[in-house]
Amino acid sequence: MHNENFNPFVTVYSIGHPYPKTLPGTFGAVAEFLSRPLNVLAVALPGVTFAEELMVRGAPVMAGYIKDGPHIHWVFKIGDMLFDSPFDARLINREDLMIHDLTPETRLLVHIHLVDSNSQKLRAMRAVTLSPSLTKRFLCDAMDQLADVREVERYYAKCKAIPLRKLPRLAKVEPCGS
Repeated sequence: MHNENFNPFVTVYSIGHPYPKTLPGTFGAVAEFLSRPLNVLAVALPGVTFAEELMVRGAPVMAGYIKDGPHIHWVFKIGDMLFDSPFDARLINREDLMIHDLTPETRLLVHIHLVDSNSQKLRAMRAVTLSPSLTKRFLCDAMDQLADVREVERYYAKCKAIPLRKLPRLAKVEPCGS
């Protein structure tokens, strides 16, 4: 049966249904920013609790990142949950890369997806915006990253050596808009 409304380029996300993308692990976050069609922070947790769902749906969200050499390392605080994720714009296919036009009020929209890594089901979704200043700084640093030919491994290792609880201060996390 042919569905004339079917679009193979549209991904449908539905709470309680299987997550349509592959998760890179069972615990943690992945910042999939500047890539078509959405800027997604995918958070994978085994055995997601109702309290974790509620935090993702409504708790205050704070975000920031550390830039060290060619490495960008995002830090997100969602309620009392804390996540970090490396970001490398050079890994995005050029056809899928979305570098946004900047105005003084441009805010990057980030879709947060909470996925239960045991069941591979989407448990909560939410969209937040980064502040105009954080958006501008990130887009400029991502452009610099695209032009940087240095490897990120040693810079990434430096960030991973820092205890997670210390990263928010170093990343200068700031409130996101809802």
